[in-house]
Amino acid sequence: MNAPEMVQLDEITDLRRRVLRADDPAAPVIVAEDAIPGCFHLGLRNGQDVIGAVSAFPCPSPDLDHQNPWQFRFMAIDEAFQGQGLGRVLIEELLRILVDRGVTLLWANGRDTALGFYDAIGFTRVPDSAHASPSTGLPHHRIVMELPHDR
Repeated sequence: MNAPEMVQLDEITDLRRRVLRADDPAAPVIVAEDAIPGCFHLGLRNGQDVIGAVSAFPCPSPDLDHQNPWQFRFMAIDEAFQGQGLGRVLIEELLRILVDRGVTLLWANGRDTALGFYDAIGFTRVPDSAHASPSTGLPHHRIVMELPHDR
């Protein structure tokens, strides 16, 4: 298994579709946020195949006012590799990159089925933020993490 690295959008669209959109060929897996200046995609490879990915971009939080907030989306680990700690590896690298960039808050709309994972790595659920995703109809909550910014 390789360390997390920056990857191109076209390298992760299939993973997004398979893991997060029930392999629906009609489901949109490229979104407007992918074109936001500064957006980047972090991936994990097994050989040449990207088996895990997350995308991040600058975006104000709907819940907390911060100087430099970012959002992450499309956190996905190939089903054959889930449960091996790879999601934690990706998020830890994402946090390292964002702290180095002076980001003060990271937030996301976390699927309810993944909230235990996000709780375990230090995210906090935003009270009264339960909602159904407009993209999937699945239940979500907003999650947040304040990042150190002593730099």
